[in-house]
Amino acid sequence: MANKLYSDGYLQWFERMDVPKPLHLEHGVNTEDIGKNLKRLNTTNWKLEGNVLTAETEMGKLTQKVPTDVILTGEDAEGLPVFKKIVL
Repeated sequence: MANKLYSDGYLQWFERMDVPKPLHLEHGVNTEDIGKNLKRLNTTNWKLEGNVLTAETEMGKLTQKVPTDVILTGEDAEGLPVFKKIVL
């Protein structure tokens, strides 16, 4: 690949069309800075319907898929879901 962001085929299109390639501009922020400034979403009202886990946050509904061999048993002290594995 020509660089980390674009495939060779994508960049060749710009050469064929004789237009400038997209620029990659460094923004000066690294992953450590991002990690320091992240805000944790406080979740409430966890529900498991089938394999879809949902919770309410201050920004709206949070939804994700979980394996079908677990059940939701409650929340821990931090408000995260607690699961129990089903053994058949």
